[in-house]
Amino acid sequence: MRLARASRRPVGQVRFAHGEAEHAHHGGPAPYGHLPFTFSNKKTFAVKYLTFCLTGFSLPFIASGYQL
Repeated sequence: MRLARASRRPVGQVRFAHGEAEHAHHGGPAPYGHLPFTFSNKKTFAVKYLTFCLTGFSLPFIASGYQL
């Protein structure tokens, strides 16, 4: 019977599992905080990025050369 009573509650009286403390912070996210990587050292990041891009771009050419 408890479930039936809970379903008849008005919408304004619905309780949530989390409090307002979780949503109390103001301000946006940290700069570049949404990115899945950090680039505190720009030279290291540039080397890793270029290696990643060049490997991904050259792989089809290497594979087609191997097939011929």
